Amino acid sequence: MSFMGQIREIGVQGPGSTAGWMGGIALPVGVACHAPEGHIPPRSTLPVYPTSPLAGPTTRIAAALLILLPLSACDNVEWGGVEVELRPPPEKIDTTAAAVDSTGIEEAAGPVLPEGYAVFMGERMEGNRVRIRPVAEIGPDTLMALPREVDQPGSMELFARERMARGTAFTLFAEGSRVGTVRLDSVQAQPGLCAPVPVGFGTLEMVPDANEATRFIAVNEAAAGNQRYTPFVAPDHNLEQRSVGVDLAASAIRSVGAAFPGAVLDMRADFQAFPLDGDPRGAFAGTFLYQDALRVGDPLTEAAYDLFIIGVQGPRGWELGYRDYRPVRDGKAAQRFFESADWDGDGESEILVELFGTQSRWVMGLDRKEGSWYRAFEESCAPLSPAP
Repeated sequence: MSFMGQIREIGVQGPGSTAGWMGGIALPVGVACHAPEGHIPPRSTLPVYPTSPLAGPTTRIAAALLILLPLSACDNVEWGGVEVELRPPPEKIDTTAAAVDSTGIEEAAGPVLPEGYAVFMGERMEGNRVRIRPVAEIGPDTLMALPREVDQPGSMELFARERMARGTAFTLFAEGSRVGTVRLDSVQAQPGLCAPVPVGFGTLEMVPDANEATRFIAVNEAAAGNQRYTPFVAPDHNLEQRSVGVDLAASAIRSVGAAFPGAVLDMRADFQAFPLDGDPRGAFAGTFLYQDALRVGDPLTEAAYDLFIIGVQGPRGWELGYRDYRPVRDGKAAQRFFESADWDGDGESEILVELFGTQSRWVMGLDRKEGSWYRAFEESCAPLSPAP
């Protein structure tokens, strides 16, 4: 602020002003001068501003002069009285303080994590090392999206600090069974995913018969609750399941009106059997690709598509439990079964599916409602169209 600005702010105001910048007491003083008969002198009413701790000697002298000067022109002086009015100083808006308070509010309103626990997908590395990454929050009835960096900057850093701290224990599930635990010893970012998320690393502690497991669903140890360890069985698909899978895929291709290949069997890119809620007959999941591959990358042609099916046991044998047809004109999304587990503790297994696009990969979760499978959640990573 300039020197004149300082003066203006402290505020000595001239006649006619209704209030001083200093506030305090304003004294409009009426002074009447009586001249000889026949001469009517002018009447002067001058505002006088009293001294204040903020007023210096110059201010006080100026106020005194303003009073004395009119009196020197009169021989007969009559005091007309003094009117005193208390006037509070006008409120001054401190823009600097407001800015600081506003900044403080913005800083306080940082990223917020939802209450509860998250579902993680895990993959075995060399030896007994495993890596896990969060995919969704466990909601009351379904999965919910994790906070995104684009919406809440710093949310993933907060997630890693509060949910994936060093030493945090996670329970691992494979083939629907509780098979072990991993305690994180480090966290870092992992490329190739559709959204930036922290990836945790640790050493496996598993039951002896689960040494063949390579893919896991993980939840915080506290979220696993009282789910018991059950014998791990790695189911292997059989000829009947594979034959039924081809038939169900062929029927699905016709129903969606997609290009029919010469042999549906040649489209089969992945086929897995998995246990379902303790049913020894289990279920199976199949991926059938037309002019595409089960990996991150461009499809072979723009006519490519992906078909993902789940076969379950019904009253009259095997039947189609779920179908997901995705042509690449809507964005490549080649799907494959990843793992199943009862991650919400409702007594029924859910399914995690991994998807491959042109530039990244992501996951979705399948759940059941009244016996029917449906897509309950998919990571907010829109499939990218094939490069021209």
